[in-house]
Amino acid sequence: MSYYDKSSLVLIPSGTNTGKVFSQKPTNGDGDFDFTRSTAATRVNADGNIEKETSNLLLQSNAFNNWSGDPTLTSGQTGYDGSSDAWLLDATSVNQFIYRNDVTSFSGVTTISVYAKKGTADGIRLRFNQTTDSNLYINLAAGTIIGAFTPGIAYAIEDVSNGWYRIQMSFVASGSQDVRIYPTNATGTSIVGTIYIQDSQANQGLVAQPYQETTTTALYGGITDNVPRLDYTDSSCPALLLEPQRTNFVPNSEYLGSSDWDKNGFGTGVAPVLTFGEESPEGLNNAYEITFNTGAGTSSGEQSNISEAIGGQAAGDYTLSFWAKVSNGTDKIIARGAGGYLYTTCNLTTEWQRFEITENLATAGSVYVDIGLRRGLANEPLNSSVTCQIYGFQLEAGSYATSYIPTYGTSVTRNGEVCDGAGNAATFNDSEGVLYAEISALADDETYRILSINDGTRNERVYMQYTSTTNEISVVVKTGNSTQANISHTLTDETQNAKVAVRYKVNDFALYINGSQIGTDTSGNTPVGLDNFSFDQGNGANNFYGNVKQILVFNTALSNADLEILTGTYYESYSAM
Repeated sequence: MSYYDKSSLVLIPSGTNTGKVFSQKPTNGDGDFDFTRSTAATRVNADGNIEKETSNLLLQSNAFNNWSGDPTLTSGQTGYDGSSDAWLLDATSVNQFIYRNDVTSFSGVTTISVYAKKGTADGIRLRFNQTTDSNLYINLAAGTIIGAFTPGIAYAIEDVSNGWYRIQMSFVASGSQDVRIYPTNATGTSIVGTIYIQDSQANQGLVAQPYQETTTTALYGGITDNVPRLDYTDSSCPALLLEPQRTNFVPNSEYLGSSDWDKNGFGTGVAPVLTFGEESPEGLNNAYEITFNTGAGTSSGEQSNISEAIGGQAAGDYTLSFWAKVSNGTDKIIARGAGGYLYTTCNLTTEWQRFEITENLATAGSVYVDIGLRRGLANEPLNSSVTCQIYGFQLEAGSYATSYIPTYGTSVTRNGEVCDGAGNAATFNDSEGVLYAEISALADDETYRILSINDGTRNERVYMQYTSTTNEISVVVKTGNSTQANISHTLTDETQNAKVAVRYKVNDFALYINGSQIGTDTSGNTPVGLDNFSFDQGNGANNFYGNVKQILVFNTALSNADLEILTGTYYESYSAM
């Protein structure tokens, strides 16, 4: 009989839905986990790219007859996707346009986009109308950008074949607003004539996301509220990622051209040169290339950097993280992310790396983010210069970096995750069994992080935990809130994947880790009333935060030989079933 057949609960993270993590067993759904996280989040997907929440904030995104304006609109036109969902926009006099004016919820860095094709008019003007307009003019006959007016951030045109283009414009949105579309001639002047349009969109960020059609409400997708994360950071097999609440205090984590970021040159150092549009760890062209140059000076005052001060922070540990790679010049930059002038050297390669720097802010006040070159540090040669790509700044309170939290004008909080509610009394055996988990911690932060079979309280439970002792993991069995067995082990590194199994049976308890018996206990009783599996201690406290590659529960006390196989070579044996 296979281990799958012997088990009563099997979770190998592969299937999820909003609010649910699906188990492979029981097959009737009794083993599925309830999941909550009332904010968006990010993950590393199977392609190795950062994946975010997606959205379309622009209402009636392909129902242009529900927009306002003077041009005539005719539906049923052949679209860029081969459908009949495109529209013919016909302006019968100069300066006619269609518009949506219910977009006052737009805030921060925003990108609007639309698919367009020339008709009798050779161009299109895309306008975001606010206190200071952003405008984009496109020659649809040639597929080129004619021009753009500030304060837009970035502009792009993508050829999607058959004369169709997706055009996009990024800007900072605020105040009273509307989105407008005009037909123009090839030089951008409004004229009488027709163009074809389809599938408009607005989303936060510096690039257009995959299109989602809206009607009367905005749409959100991807890793949005209450969507569990199957994360591929460390391998080709996903892990269920569970993290605590964290806030990214950097107001513009990607828009480095914003006024939040100071661009400094001190002494002979020159202010850094920023160019937008490099491919990022998202696999999209939304990273910056930056050239830092400290000039020919020889003193420690020669600097070239980008920086910002973030005030009002409590004393404690802060972790700065960002992605960077080098394309020319020295292979080093320096960074700091807390009070004082403690700089860390970052050794760049030609591949994206995430750098993580933890520092302590001794007293409440401002936290300083500072990236670039500084004479006298990092063994910099004279005339030190580097051209590098940088993306995704994050500054969070805590001793380690968590997954990326994008920001577009203000700090953003990702709420903590809760995963529990799997199983019932029929799933678990009070008198004997095995709890197996393949897990790793997010960090050795010396807090209790628990997963357990329980009765909904902390009184009756079988659990394993990372403890407050450095790199320690322990398994504990309790009944009547009285400890029956407690076996612990010091791991080499609790952030590395470990296969852990605890056997519980009256007077027969054992802990196995990575194919080896760690300890046994031959005296004790077992819990009663077990009816729930949760990633906490049973009552919602001491949540497990980490990576979960699999969970198995057995209603029989497996032999030592089975436990050795289960924790040593289980992946190979399971994949062969």
